[in-house]
Parts: sequence; structure tokens; C-alpha cells
Amino acid sequence: MVILEDIDAAIATKDLASRAGRLARNSLLVLRERWAPTMPPLRVELGESRRLSASELARITQAVQDATAKIAMLIIRPSKDQIRVTQSARERAELIPRSQSGNVMYFDFPANVVSGADTPLPMGPIPHLAEQAVRELIENMPETTQDQRALSLLPSRRLAIRSAVSTLAGAVKSTSSLTLTLANHQGEFDTSVLTVDQAREVPDLLSATSVETEVFSVDGVMDGMRTRRRLFYLIESEATGGREFEGSVSLDQLDDLQRAMGHPVTARIRRTVNVRADGARTQPSYNLVDFTVPQTLA
Repeated sequence: MVILEDIDAAIATKDLASRAGRLARNSLLVLRERWAPTMPPLRVELGESRRLSASELARITQAVQDATAKIAMLIIRPSKDQIRVTQSARERAELIPRSQSGNVMYFDFPANVVSGADTPLPMGPIPHLAEQAVRELIENMPETTQDQRALSLLPSRRLAIRSAVSTLAGAVKSTSSLTLTLANHQGEFDTSVLTVDQAREVPDLLSATSVETEVFSVDGVMDGMRTRRRLFYLIESEATGGREFEGSVSLDQLDDLQRAMGHPVTARIRRTVNVRADGARTQPSYNLVDFTVPQTLA
């Protein structure tokens, strides 16, 4: 008879670095949902298939909760970067532990409460603040064990996001690699990973003694074929060099960015370079400050 721990053991063997491995993992997650239809939407898995100690459970749970709370505060107040986690922040973005199976923990989100009988409801489920924050956290972490680009872009992210990933990295270094899987209401899954090696890189990426930034304008086209997760791809016009820029975007830019895909834009981009104490300079990372789509003549 198939049991949940058998399915969890099979899921743990899948290699997320390959497309086949990710597809097989998603299929097994769907199978697990069949056997446990009330499975909470957030799955937190440590890399080794073993029982977790009480201290490891507490360390990972606290790290995931605090990282979620930091990003939740950024969602609520986009103009501020608040990295001090208060009890109030944790309560507003609470993760509810539901179960544990071997090296896997499951969390649920609080139900949204709609006040006022006359309040119009949007179509479809309403994601709780905690769910929005976890999804944003996943989108800003490496997608696979080989995803070095997501790590290299970390210094250009908002302070709250950098702090959230750093919080997870601190816990992962003392336990094991971490995989976060979040199910959406269509039965699809968003996944991110943080291996021990990746976690050890995070302090180095964020420990630069100085940061050089420059904001400049670029006329080009947003490449919709390559834009994914929280990244943009901008191809500069041939008249001004034809360079390609890749970098991070903020949550509040996503809708406008989707509408601009394939269109000429004038963008302001921030270039960030970390300069270490020994004079070594990191490769530049970029993030999208803002952009406009020029009006064409009728």
C-alpha cells in the first residue's frame, strides 16, 4: 500500500537541476495530493531524508517564518525596507504548522477575513498576506541547485529581500539544503532551493565593504521570450550599442512589465557593483528603476 512517507521519499530523490527531475517531482506532488487532499500548500523539505531533531525543526521553522514576515512588511509598505522582525509582523504573516513526515514539514496559511457584507469580492481565491510573501520569497531565491544567476542578483534586491534570504541561509548552513514548494490554486507548484554551498555564498555576496551604484537610461525592447520570475531582459537599440541587460524587478512593476513585453521602452536601470576590502570588484548586477513606453503617433 502506498503511504505518504513512501511518496515523500520518492520526491526527495528527484534532481531539481534537470527538467525531467522537476517534472517527475511535480507529478509526485500531485500524487501526494491525491492521497492527502488536504495537504497544506507550503512544503519545506530538508535535503537529507531523515527525521529532524527538535532543534532543527525550531531553527528552520523560525527562519522561514521570519523571512516570510520581512517580505510581508515590504508588501504592506513598499516604500520602506523593514528588516527588524516584530511579533506583530509575524502574526500578520503567520505560517501554521500542520504536519511533518520525515525530513518534510507542511505549513498552511490563515484564512482571509472579509469585513463588511457589502464588500465586493474578487473572482477566485484571495491569497493571504503570508502566502503572497512566501511566493515572493520563492521567486527571489534560486530555482535549482545550478541557478547561480539568482544568487548573483541578490545584492541588487531590496534590503528586505536580501535580509530574508540571508535569514534562510543562516539556518541552512547549520542544518541541510532547503527546498520550498508552494502550491497555487490551479494545482501548479513554484519551487526554490537553497543548498548548503549556496547558503555559504550569501554572506560573501552581502559583506562588501562598499557599494557603487549608477542609474542610467536605456532605449530598447523588453524581451518577453526570456523574461521570467523576477527578472527582466532588455535589448538596447542597435543605434546605441545593442547591449543586453538582465536584472531584477520589484513586485509592483510586474503588471506594467508584462504589458510592455515586445515593445520599445525607455528604461532607467540601476547598476550595482560591490567593492571588497581587497579591491576586488564583483560583476555588475542590474535592477529596473522604472520605464516608460513612448507614445507613437497615430
